[in-house]
Amino acid sequence: MKNKQSLLAEFEKKYNKKFVCKRPFELVELDMWGNLYLCFPRCNNKSYKAGNLYEADFEDIVTSERAVEFKRSIISSEYKYCDFANCQAPDAALQLSDELLFSPEDIVYPSELRLHIDNICDVRCIMCRNEYILNSKNESKFKEILIPRIVQMCRNAKVIFMNGNGEVFFSPLAKDLILAITTEYPDVKFDFCTNGIKCTKENIHSYNLDGRIKSISFSLHAITEHTYNQIVKGGNYKKLFENINYIKTLKEKGDIESVTLNFVVTKLNYKEIPAFQKFVDDNHFSAFYSALVDNNVMNNYSDIAIKNPSEQEYKKLSAILNSDELSKSSVILDNELLEIKNNICNKRNNIFDLIIKKLSKK
Repeated sequence: MKNKQSLLAEFEKKYNKKFVCKRPFELVELDMWGNLYLCFPRCNNKSYKAGNLYEADFEDIVTSERAVEFKRSIISSEYKYCDFANCQAPDAALQLSDELLFSPEDIVYPSELRLHIDNICDVRCIMCRNEYILNSKNESKFKEILIPRIVQMCRNAKVIFMNGNGEVFFSPLAKDLILAITTEYPDVKFDFCTNGIKCTKENIHSYNLDGRIKSISFSLHAITEHTYNQIVKGGNYKKLFENINYIKTLKEKGDIESVTLNFVVTKLNYKEIPAFQKFVDDNHFSAFYSALVDNNVMNNYSDIAIKNPSEQEYKKLSAILNSDELSKSSVILDNELLEIKNNICNKRNNIFDLIIKKLSKK
């Protein structure tokens, strides 16, 4: 992988100007403990939080010495707190402007927010948690302190993502926050990641989300009911697909821009990828495939993860990932699956090169 300096040099050579990332001026992320990050936490390895929204409001946080130092490193093109290995930078789409519109001390309300409210959920996916989490902590404190401060922070918001750590349509706190935001800012749009079971027409209406969902992704991980029940404990396969079909009607009417189905690949489900992808294509959705991550909640991680190139499952998965069905623009593979796919491609290319060399010597 190219280092930070070479990437920045390539950008400057190509566009004849320095790369200045605008993400810290337009995106903030809030974790469920109230920590606020300018840009994605993964882009600085969660090591540089700007402040905590329980302890200070947004304006005080973004004008604090800590936040100003972070923004100054962006504008000066130092990027000393950035990890380009986990970021798309530098990319022309992220260029701030030919003329710097902001100073590090400015209060710039973000146009995009990522809000992780709590981790409660009505199901237990085996790759996510080893117990059911059904109740929120600090509920009264969240309502009293965070909701007003988040609403204030949303004054320039165009898109708000919720609720990456839990289930938005099961969380009373998420509902209270959404109602507060949509009452104050009726034009704001939302992105959601959901298990889909409570993503019903009735709940969408009660959350005041009619016409306010920009995109939605469903964590599905299977196409057959048997495999789904192995992975999603406490789920409801039939209700999930009823709700997906309802969301499909909203997409067909233009009320929702995009629908994505998520699939975490394991030995339990990888054989269903072709059928899963056919369902995705037939419904004009998108698909996101990711490798299983060991987050210390699975006792059988080593038994169901596909990691070893010498195993048959690895080779079969590689063949599936290299199929025409998974080479479409509607398909996104995470980096680990791309490595599995490219490993096979490289082996094929090497064999092809050897054959050409042998034939050329004859």
